[in-house]
Amino acid sequence: MSEINHVAIIMDGNGRWALKRNKPRNFGHQEGLKNISSMHTRAEDFSIQIDFVVSRAVAKMETFVPWVNKKIRPIHNHAFKNGILYLKGGDLKDELISFPKAKEFALKDYFLDPFFETKKVVYLPL
Repeated sequence: MSEINHVAIIMDGNGRWALKRNKPRNFGHQEGLKNISSMHTRAEDFSIQIDFVVSRAVAKMETFVPWVNKKIRPIHNHAFKNGILYLKGGDLKDELISFPKAKEFALKDYFLDPFFETKKVVYLPL
């Protein structure tokens, strides 16, 4: 059995958007997908500017942030300022000391599976 390595979230509301325009719900879902792009590449190798880098922990924050910080778009159009969303595990106190703006979100607060007991999403606005 293979592990799930990537999860995508498709925002709700596309079906209602289509219905308001007298189109079938599925039309809204198809149109919504046109706004999504993904890539599977090394953090230091991509060259476009983006709003968020979403990654599992591949390196300590002090290593990862320099790979991507110049790739984050400076104009923010979201409730959260553009930056990094990083899946990490364990005690991050020492690792995040150099990043006072970082916020930790404990995944055990959202998922009951024991796998998530020590997992966190670290949000670092850039």
